[in-house]
Formats: sequence, structure tokens, C-alpha cells
Amino acid sequence: MHITIAILLTLLLGCSLSMATEPKGKLEDAAVVKVRDDLANVRAKLDAGKDVTIAWMGGSITQCGNNGKDGYVVRVSNWLQEQYPGATINVVNAGISGTGSDFGAKRFDRDVLAEKPDLVLIEFCVNDGDADRTRDMERMVHKAWLNDPMIDIAFFYTLADRHLEQYKQGKLPFAASCHERVAEHYGIPTIGTAKVVADAINAGEIDWKDFANDGCHPTPTGYGLFVEHFKAVLPKLLATGKPAKHELAKPLSDNVQVYPPTLKAETFTPPTFKNADGKEAAESYALPTVGKHWVGEPQYDNADGKALWRLAWIDRQKAATDETCGLERKLWDGNEMEWFGEDECFTGPGGQGLIHAKHGHGNQLGLAQKEAGVLLFIAPKTGVYEFAVASSGVGTWKSEDMIFSLQVARVDWGKEKGTSLAFYKAANKDAKDIHLTGTVTMTAGEALAFIPATNAPWYIGGAWQNLTVGIGYYGESDA
Repeated sequence: MHITIAILLTLLLGCSLSMATEPKGKLEDAAVVKVRDDLANVRAKLDAGKDVTIAWMGGSITQCGNNGKDGYVVRVSNWLQEQYPGATINVVNAGISGTGSDFGAKRFDRDVLAEKPDLVLIEFCVNDGDADRTRDMERMVHKAWLNDPMIDIAFFYTLADRHLEQYKQGKLPFAASCHERVAEHYGIPTIGTAKVVADAINAGEIDWKDFANDGCHPTPTGYGLFVEHFKAVLPKLLATGKPAKHELAKPLSDNVQVYPPTLKAETFTPPTFKNADGKEAAESYALPTVGKHWVGEPQYDNADGKALWRLAWIDRQKAATDETCGLERKLWDGNEMEWFGEDECFTGPGGQGLIHAKHGHGNQLGLAQKEAGVLLFIAPKTGVYEFAVASSGVGTWKSEDMIFSLQVARVDWGKEKGTSLAFYKAANKDAKDIHLTGTVTMTAGEALAFIPATNAPWYIGGAWQNLTVGIGYYGESDA
């Protein structure tokens, strides 16, 4: 079996986006399984001994499970391979920790449809928390069937401890209820993996601590309970019906944009740069707003068509929280970020935004699970430059005292190692209203590098919010 994305270590995130209280809203009845339009298209390919690609889409509960050997992605797929030995089952693990169906809908083409799946299994009810993500779930359905109406889809539900009371009453939690209404509307099967476990816990047959390591992430035993339920219900979903194209119904949500319009960059005029003495620069440069003034390419050119700003990424484990962070050019040179238009951001190879201007926090330069962002200013002329960097603080998923740092370094032309010009670090709760300034003489083509880092566990990301970078050129050096 070919695993296209490695299943990673069990995370301690995933359910952090959820709230503790249940909002007002209709809760749907919980069920062990709802067959609806079944999985006849997949069954036909399995019976015929063809290649079948199964994509698993969700958050950390899908992404991981003790290096993969205990998670349902591998175990259920292996079991299906045993049931259909003549077929070849390919597996795509498209789970990303700490993400909900809003981000899932944005990355659905990139992470799922690009793999040409025959079956897509989707779980987001834990990470969607108290949000009504009907529109996002519908976007995934529409994207799938507009791309290929023969793709079979099933939703399944994972479990958080705060859901137990709803299941005791025979109801799905709020987010899952929203998903269930989408499934009913489009005839999509749903698998009540959470219900069977919640019923067992509520009946006193097992303890929560035997099921999960925390509030939502299963132990190997917990994953095993999910796996056994998949084994019990998948034959029912594969047993009936005839292969047929899926038909899209009118969306439940208003104003569903399956594909938003392509962003076009607006003209950017940088504000006049003044140094601490109030002297205006001969020429002023500033970081353009990503998603507004800067879209499409990880290089932003000046009026002469020469690179002024560039975006790269560095392996997060190599981005130390001291003055050595990112000074070696080889750590990031050639690692270009990629534009992800659906999410209006630039990403590293892990697929999560490293620089963007979403959610009302201005430009944000940060760190995802695997990478840290590197912002480069390329000196257009030889001479003296002054820089001023400011940020309102760190936005991150957790509140513990994790260290976040921001490095400003000069990258000399032709040299393998840069020089630290300004450096800041603090616990995330104390990293507020920072200001870094400095003066440097550069040769045309040399760069200033702005690099964030953290000592936080790799599954916790963060970003310097409302990041502004102003740079002034003050003419050739007198030296």
C-alpha cells in the first residue's frame, strides 16, 4: 500500500479550536450509520480489482496516531485491502492538526482532488467546535462532484469529552449536526464512530482515560474502537446500490462560492520613511500587504522589475531562538514559498500559511508545523539603509510561556553566513508592541532577512501579528 502523506506523532492540539459550551441550535439524532446513497462506485472498482484511492480528510485525529500504526487511516485501509485482495488501495492522509472544515474547504483541491480520489472520508466535527460550518462542508461536496461526479464521499464523527452529554441524549453535537444536515441534503453516508464510543463511556463500559490521551485524541485503544466500527459499517455501505454519478443539489447555505474569484494585486505606494531624528529617506520602502498588494508570486518587484522582497521558508527545527537563527544562507536559500490563493497566503511545503494578512491582524509572519517564514528585503542600491520593524505581538494557539523570537539579519553578497542586526525574544504572553530599528550599509543585491522562531512544540504554530517593516535609503556611505 502506498502512503502519500506520512502519519505523524500524536498531537496535543486538534481540539483547541473548540469551545466548552454548546451554542443554541438544532441537534440531529445520532446514529450508528446512515447509508443514504452508499458507496457503490467504490465497491464496483474494488470488485473489478482496479486501483482505488482513498483520501482521509480532517484534523489531528486523522493526521496521526502513534506514528500511524494505531490510527484508523492505516488500519482501516489495510483491512479493506484484505477484503479486496485483487484491488490496489492507495491511501492519502490529508489530515492537518488544528484545522477545521473552513481550511479543509480551501485546501480540498490541493490536498485531496489532486490525488484523484475514488472515496473521500471527512471528519471535522471536533475542530469545528461550536461553529456552523455548513457552507464549508458544502464547498467540499461541490468541489468533489464538479471535479468528478463518480467520487464517493462519507462523513464520520470523532469524539471530544464535551460531546458526551449530547450523545447521552441521543443527539449529535452541534458541529456534527451541521455536517449531518449537509449529508442528508446530498445523500452522503455518515458513520457514527463517535456514537459507539460515547455510548460505551456513558454506559460505564470503558473509562474516558482508556479512550483518549486528553480531551479528544485517542489512545491506541481508542483508535481501535473507531477501527472496529469502520469494519462493522463499511460492508453495509459497500453492499448495496449501483454505480452512478452523484448529482449536486441546490446548496443549503446562501452565497456558496465554490471557487472565489482570483485575487488581483492593488497598487502599493509605501509611506515616507523617517528615522528616529525625523529625517526623511531619499527613497522609502515598506512591506506590501499580502493578499492585497502582494499576490501570486513569492517575489515582489520594484518599478524597474527587480526583486525588492522575497519569501522563503526554513525548516522550523533549524530556526533557533537566539541570534544564530537563520544566519546560514543554505538553511533557506532556494526554499521559495508558494502562493495559496484559496487562503490568500504564502505557504511552505507543509501547506499552511507562513505569511498572510487575514483575520484583521495585518501582515503576519510566522511558523506552521514544519516551517518558519523568511522575509527578505533586497537592497536596490548601494548605500546606507535604516529599518524599523514593529509588531503588536504573537498570535498562537496556546497560552503557556513559550518563547517566540524575531531576527533581523544582514545577508552579505556572496557570503554563506549573515550578521545579526537586531534580535528580540520573549514569552508569547509578553511579546507585545515590539520595535526593532537599525542602520546598515549594503551593496545592491544584498538582503535583510526577517526570521521568526520558537521553542514551542512543533504542533503549535504562531505568527507575529500586525507586522510592519519600513526601510529608508539615505544615500551612499561616506566611509
